[in-house]
Amino acid sequence: VASATLTVTIEEKCLVTNVNRGSKTTLTVAGITDMYTRIVGVPTAGTELAQFAASPGSGTFKTSTKYIRITNKDATNFVTLNFYDHATASSANDLFAIKLEAGKSFMLGSTLFDASVSDSDGLLTVDQTITVIKAQANTAACDVEIVIGEG
Repeated sequence: VASATLTVTIEEKCLVTNVNRGSKTTLTVAGITDMYTRIVGVPTAGTELAQFAASPGSGTFKTSTKYIRITNKDATNFVTLNFYDHATASSANDLFAIKLEAGKSFMLGSTLFDASVSDSDGLLTVDQTITVIKAQANTAACDVEIVIGEG
């Protein structure tokens, strides 16, 4: 499969006291060999959005993924995103969660992360790999869009 370059543009527009305070940045990601885009209905009981492994398969993406974006398409309700380094929360060594408010997006440039309750020097070593992303709607079911660019 021939690789392609993914171009992502983020632009903020904000006029404060008639002064443009917005900005624009463009990211290019080379070596993309597959793009996955899907709208997923997320219930209040939660659902799995993606799995990652060294050997991808049906519904499982490469741990060497180069781009992940998750957007909450709901106009009112938030979604909690959970990221695990093992298949289940109970077997995870490290996990983290974020609140994704209505209409907002969360982006990652890889599946690498670290998490800690405390650290003596305040510096972590990014040495864990996301293996599962799950989402849970807070008040009512929400649609989320997930985009994954594999390399």
